[in-house]
Amino acid sequence: MTAATPDAPFVKVSCEISRPIEETFAYVVKVANRENRLTVEKNKSCSYTTAASAQKHLVDRIDGYWHFTDNGNGTTGIELTYTLMPKDEHARTAIESQLLPHYRGRLESAMNIIKEDLET
Repeated sequence: MTAATPDAPFVKVSCEISRPIEETFAYVVKVANRENRLTVEKNKSCSYTTAASAQKHLVDRIDGYWHFTDNGNGTTGIELTYTLMPKDEHARTAIESQLLPHYRGRLESAMNIIKEDLET
């Protein structure tokens, strides 16, 4: 699995956490444990897939990809990408115009919670 599937709508958010990569990675993997995990590369990345129950008429599944970067100064860069796999071409248009802004907000909120949890 890659960070985004070609031609599939995706949303990406990132932030910097003032914690070492080992702590940040362990926390995120623990929090994301409820998803159907596909890959884990310790302290580098993890990916998963999940059903899009509320939008199942438009979205076949959502692929999530976390990428972690050790900034070398005790901080960690995190990037989270959600790729929304459309049911068909008509669904793609609705996803791009209606769902991506919604998911961007959800992912930004999730990053803020992770940042707050790790830094306090």
